[in-house]
Amino acid sequence: DPGVKLIARIRSELPEVTLIPIPGASALVTALCTTGFSGNQFTFYGFLPHKKGRSKIFDTIEVAEHVAVFYESPHRLMKTLAELSKRLGGDRTIGVARELTKIYEEIVINTAENVHQYFLDNPDHVRGEFVILVNTTSS
Repeated sequence: DPGVKLIARIRSELPEVTLIPIPGASALVTALCTTGFSGNQFTFYGFLPHKKGRSKIFDTIEVAEHVAVFYESPHRLMKTLAELSKRLGGDRTIGVARELTKIYEEIVINTAENVHQYFLDNPDHVRGEFVILVNTTSS
């Protein structure tokens, strides 16, 4: 998708520009098209399990050479962001998209640490439906 290069360049050179996604077939596609992350290859995990298997999925995401995408509930968002921050720190970029195509739509893209801190600083934003995207290790 040549749009990936355009979005990445706009995000890099014009961070003040707000990019608004046009609804796609799913929240996954809608979120992915606004991050600037490569959509050529990605793994979609749906909602992560509550306990069993969750750590194993994070182990896989931690070393993935392609974008990882999953859904998260507001009740588990902070725990998930804390885990991503611990594992990925300031080395990997993640995106958190919430309430896509709705009035409170928000897309936060930064390092795992910074995104976690953003939601710690803005607890009123921990509402709605979330899509979490973890960029590749090679970015």
